[in-house]
Amino acid sequence: MVNREKFKSTRKGEIISVGPLEDNSGFDLLIQSWVDINEKLEIIGKGSQESMLKELINSNGLENKINIEIIDSSKKISKKFHDARCIIIPYLKDENLNLIHQALNYEIPIIGTNLNEISKIIPKEFLAKPKDINSLKSVIKEIIPLLSQFDLSAIKKAVIENY
Repeated sequence: MVNREKFKSTRKGEIISVGPLEDNSGFDLLIQSWVDINEKLEIIGKGSQESMLKELINSNGLENKINIEIIDSSKKISKKFHDARCIIIPYLKDENLNLIHQALNYEIPIIGTNLNEISKIIPKEFLAKPKDINSLKSVIKEIIPLLSQFDLSAIKKAVIENY
């Protein structure tokens, strides 16, 4: 169970997920885990899996909940990070530490998969088992309703001190 007193936030933006639309980014699992989630999700990226992911969104009836947006401008991506209420990093094996650090820099609550580096930074309650749709869905369902209570400034400070 998440310690609600530990974090708080006033973020009101979108829930986002950012990365290359490729096999090991885990966006297919994220899309499938979103079926019972009553929130909107914006996936930001480009890659070879774009059409397959859009088909997965449509086949699961999620076209009103999930949008894939191609953004090449770092200024526009920075704006997304600035406004985001949460970022989900569903990677399956290779972590993008720059993405994790960027999210922490903007103090965005992070939901991710329990891989080596992210598990050293993010509390385990925010991490799902890799390649496990049910685990990811469970973490999302537990954390999303609590987002207004999270503030990652303490984690950001610890990362700066320890890395």
